[in-house]
Amino acid sequence: PEAADSLPRHYLPNEERISREARVRSYLDVNCAHCHMAGGGTPAAWDVRAQLPLAATGLIGGIPMNNGGSPLNRIVEPGDPARSVLLRRIAATGGFTRMPPVGSNIIDQMNVELVTAWILRDLNAASSQRH
Repeated sequence: PEAADSLPRHYLPNEERISREARVRSYLDVNCAHCHMAGGGTPAAWDVRAQLPLAATGLIGGIPMNNGGSPLNRIVEPGDPARSVLLRRIAATGGFTRMPPVGSNIIDQMNVELVTAWILRDLNAASSQRH
């Protein structure tokens, strides 16, 4: 077999030598993809497996099944954490259904901050470059 350090892996949120997008995608793959993927058991129209190109995930600008009370909300809205349902759900302690739903009632603050920075900085910059 190949050496373990040469195999594909997920990245830790504090591995700053790795792109922020790759670290966010790793977090989502580990914590969300078991349900949010084709055949994953949820009716959501998005798929967060890390091996997919970001454009194929349905995350960016995707319409959430539960919009949290605003039709302006998106699964991820570049540059706008308040309108990004995915972030609101991983940062929730209750109410607007906390995700992931099993394993903990403690907010993973490091990954909440990572996803927030990705939405504010990386996705907003990428969106601005397209316009």
